[in-house]
Amino acid sequence: MVEAGAGFDDIIQRERGLRRTLSARRMSMIAIGGAIGTGLFLGSGFAISLAGPAVLLSYLLGALIALLLMGCLAEMTIAHPTSGSFGAYAEYYLGPLAGFLVRYAYWTGIVLAVGTEVTAIALYMHFWFPGSPGWPWIVGFSALLVLVNARSVNVFGAIEYWFSAIKITAIVLFIVLAAWIVWRAPPVVTGPTAAPAAPAVPAAPPVPAAPIAPAAPPVPVVPVVPPRPAVPPAPAAPAEPAAPVVPLEPPVPAIPAAPPAPPTPADVSDRASPAPASAG
Repeated sequence: MVEAGAGFDDIIQRERGLRRTLSARRMSMIAIGGAIGTGLFLGSGFAISLAGPAVLLSYLLGALIALLLMGCLAEMTIAHPTSGSFGAYAEYYLGPLAGFLVRYAYWTGIVLAVGTEVTAIALYMHFWFPGSPGWPWIVGFSALLVLVNARSVNVFGAIEYWFSAIKITAIVLFIVLAAWIVWRAPPVVTGPTAAPAAPAVPAAPPVPAAPIAPAAPPVPVVPVVPPRPAVPPAPAAPAEPAAPVVPLEPPVPAIPAAPPAPPTPADVSDRASPAPASAG
């Protein structure tokens, strides 16, 4: 709780800049429309396609928690009527820091939720205009949302009121259509469709069966001719014997030269006598 001497009247005095100009009718529709949200159809369809109808139990549990929380806020609003809502209550009971954090946590959640909403709008528009990119739709609807919030509170309340009414009407129509499909629609035939059955005709008496003709004698089995034996290949001719090696003839020995004849006595006397002197 805040320090002594600073009561809830100080918080009310500080929050006097906010004025209540929305009627209870508009506040109720804005609350319902804000709880539904644009992404509810897209997000719930995705969750049901993955988890099946059992995901509705988690939705019921979340709805119960939200109902209890709204009951607590209603009691605190009756006890401390002020424009600050739960931010003022957190500041009064927990302290200024808690009030600051609660206010900006709520603001952050709203900003992130707006991002998811315009993204869902881009997905919806892509269904109708498949060839168009998503960012022009995001930018256009974001600018439209900022323009609506920049106007007066009465304009904002009127626009939110009618858009919330459209969402609630769409949900009611979906519920009615789903109930009709479950309870009144013809069953869906799976598999190949068949033509409607013709009226039953009384069956004719059975026709007596014709006598069975005797079976023909079996055809004699012709013996299979055994295959001819393979002709053995002719034996290979024996290889010719190799020619014998003829030994080489030994070389003819050289004939020794005859020794010179011994000189005769005449030859010796001729060599010993001197030669005669020439005349003149």
